[in-house]
Formats: sequence, structure tokens, C-alpha cells
Amino acid sequence: NDPNGKTNAINKYSPMNDSIAPSIKTNRFAELRYDEITIEAFELWGGNSLFFPVSFFSLLLTAAAVALACRLLLSEEEHSFAEMRRRGATTLWEYWPGSLNDRSYNHPMFGAVAAYFYDYILGIRAKNNSAGYKEIIVSPAMPAGLGTVSGYRTLPAGKISVSLESDGSNAKAMITVPDGIKASFVFGKTETELHAGENTVVFAL
Repeated sequence: NDPNGKTNAINKYSPMNDSIAPSIKTNRFAELRYDEITIEAFELWGGNSLFFPVSFFSLLLTAAAVALACRLLLSEEEHSFAEMRRRGATTLWEYWPGSLNDRSYNHPMFGAVAAYFYDYILGIRAKNNSAGYKEIIVSPAMPAGLGTVSGYRTLPAGKISVSLESDGSNAKAMITVPDGIKASFVFGKTETELHAGENTVVFAL
């Protein structure tokens, strides 16, 4: 608990908290109220907050609550990355604006979620039970309003790049695969083997 007697966010929303596990297992995590998450979970940043951005957003993304994760990340509210920019930030701060006090203005904590952009937004992941990124799946999340997104991941075999375009009903993935790895594209019931070089996959959302 914090000094004001409120529940510490890491304790309330952590994956270590058994109370949240049933909602994740039944895919009801996305039903958590948006205002509850932003106010209680973000405003009540606690002493164990180093783990919170990683655990919280990984749970959202792996529970298929990608739209909610993106909504939080792109929020324009007081407790947001947008508010940091409005206040002149050129680095990631340790706490949300208004809560900094004597905290750091250059801190890695909030950058922890970036890894999940590659894993779930672009969808570039190692296939289960594989090693050394020799087998890859590209399985992007396509939340409403995504529009376009692109990026790449550098693997031992070379660079794999993904560019996604969406019109809200259909989407196109342009994927460049390096030699020496086995790769496939997966989205819903769509599964396509990818070859070395450039690949284009059109799929329904």
C-alpha cells in the first residue's frame, strides 16, 4: 500500500496477484474499465513499479487485449507518454507527470514495453520449441485504428522486416525474410509459409 492507504498498483494488477488470473484465463481481461486502469494502476505507481510496465502490458497483449494496450499507450490523458511530450520531455521519465517529485527525468522503466511492439504488434516471434531464431512466426496484432506500422528485428540469420497496412476491414503484410530461417505468417485462420526474400500476404480482419 502507498502512504495514503491506497492499493499499490503492482500488487493489484501484477501477474503474481492470483485475483486477476481467472479473468486472464477466461479472456475477460479486456473488460477491465479503462478509467480504472489509467487512474488506479498508473497513478498509484508503487515501489515495485520497475516490474509493472513489463508485466501489465505483457498480460494485456498475451490476453488478446491489444486494443486496450494500444489505447493506454496512445492515451492523451494526464498519466501518459503524450503528457510527457507536452511538458517538454525528450527522454522517458521515471514517473508520470505530476508525480515525479525528486524522481529521475531519464529512466529505462517505461521503455520496457517496447519489446512487446516487436513481439505482438509486428508479431515477430520465435516459434515455440525452437532455438536460435531459426524458426519464426509473424503473427501481428491488428487493433482497430492501427493504420500502418513497420519495423524489423535483427536475428542471427539477418534482418526480418514487417510492414502492415490496414483499411479497417482488410490488411496487407509485407514481410522480408533472410536466408537460413523457416518462417510462416499466422493471423486467425490464415497461415502462410514464407520464403526467403519479399513476401506479401493480404488477409481479412
